Order: sequence, then C-alpha cells, then structure tokens
Amino acid sequence: MQIHIQTKDGHSITIKFDAEGISIDKESLTVEEDREAIAETHPELIEAPEKPDELPARPDDTWPWYFPSRDKAWYRLKEQDYRDFTRSYGRELVEKELKVILMWSNANFSKRKSLRGMMRFINSWLSRAYAQAPTAKPSLTNAPQSTATSW
Repeated sequence: MQIHIQTKDGHSITIKFDAEGISIDKESLTVEEDREAIAETHPELIEAPEKPDELPARPDDTWPWYFPSRDKAWYRLKEQDYRDFTRSYGRELVEKELKVILMWSNANFSKRKSLRGMMRFINSWLSRAYAQAPTAKPSLTNAPQSTATSW
C-alpha cells in the first residue's frame, strides 16, 4: 500500500506500507530521519497505541451486577435498586437488559459512564427498554364474535 501526500509548500511525501515495514520517501531526507520527524510530530503513527488502563480485579462477590466505569472502578448496583427496578420494569426485562448494559460497557470503553452517573444511565436504559418492549395487546381478529344479531 502506498500513500502520496503533497503539502501546501509543494513538498511531497510518499509513505509505503508493506510486509517489511514502513518506508518514507521525502525529497532529500533519509527514511530514518523521516521516522524521527514523524515520531516527534505524530508518535501514534510509529508507536503502538497504549491500551486503556485496565480496571482492578472485579470484587470477589456472588452479586452479579458490577459495571465497569470510566473512573477505573467497578460500580456495584445496590440490592435495593435492583429490587426497585424489578418491581417497576419486570424481572425478565431487568435481567436481560443489565446483561446488555454490561456487554455494552465492556465494548465501549470511551463511552463508559462515571461512578456518579451510572445509576442515571442504568435507569434511562431500562426505561427506554421498557418503553420499546412489545406489549400483549388484544387482537381484534381473535376476539370472540358475538352471535347475537342486532336489528
């Protein structure tokens, strides 16, 4: 793969990527000088990006509802809050959606919520899921038909 860049000053840079690595052609500079120049201005192009800081080990507890936060700590959903949610939204929906929230938090590191905002996030998520959940509505086609004839 090859990328050719033309600067406003009229200089041109060609960056080549292949199995052997990266080579850069720029007027009279050598590849090593270019690598150093790029490392100074754009180190992310040369060095591997850092991994986001890992959370401490999850507490050894039988309670299943711990959520990773952006504060690099675990948020523990309180038992009372869990009971309130199950009373309001139903146990099945809450169990299912809390698992989805956990997976979403693990997959979206940059969008994790703070410890302070986690309760609001969980409540909003459950409220939206409850509103979107299908409801059992009586079907007019399956309703019993009246045999009485009105004249």
